[in-house]
Amino acid sequence: MFLWHSGKKKTPPKSDEFWLSKGNFRDYEAMPGFVGYYGIPSFFYEEPVLEQTENGEKFYRVARSTIKRLLEGSPSVILIKDLSHGGANLWIDKIPEIREMAFSEGGKLLEVHDARCKQYLFVFDVLTDSFFEMIYQLINQDCRYQNIYITYLALANGIQKDADIASIKEAALLNLHIDDDHPIFIIQAVPEYPLEKISEALSTACQSEGWTFRTLCCGESQRGGHGCETGNH
Repeated sequence: MFLWHSGKKKTPPKSDEFWLSKGNFRDYEAMPGFVGYYGIPSFFYEEPVLEQTENGEKFYRVARSTIKRLLEGSPSVILIKDLSHGGANLWIDKIPEIREMAFSEGGKLLEVHDARCKQYLFVFDVLTDSFFEMIYQLINQDCRYQNIYITYLALANGIQKDADIASIKEAALLNLHIDDDHPIFIIQAVPEYPLEKISEALSTACQSEGWTFRTLCCGESQRGGHGCETGNH
């Protein structure tokens, strides 16, 4: 099986482990001013991945729970990028309903469209569980592989709800998304954001699924040098 990050690991996680590594899963995903992390479940190294249905469901539950925990208590943005050029019928049909739901639950919608991509930013002072669960199921599950991409942003406190898109993106403390092709959880955080908070959220989510969570806290070089490893059970 071809692994994008095969040069970054010498040994895979043990069975039922979930690793959080410092770095970028793909180099082009690096964001200036942010520290990258990526989480990998052990079953990703087992073939064939596509048949790992039960573990795949566990991975998505871990990711969903972690995202919810990391967004709690801060203004939040759900950024959706539509690169389908009109091909994602389910998403397109749902836009009016989603817009209305966001407004009714205290959010607002900002839109930026160009020839390549349509962007929708749903901005909330407090993200409601109902909106999060609805949009997570729609984009991360129902619209997978349809060129619809979602990123969850936690913002610094004090950002005004009527701020423009540039101000909102500058206020981001965390950018969270699930890779569309692999069971990989991508996290980008400002340098001052505590790694302990990320680790605690992931550890709690992993425990609920019977997985052991480990943090490669010092990261690894691209050639496979190991950092210092800590475990949470």
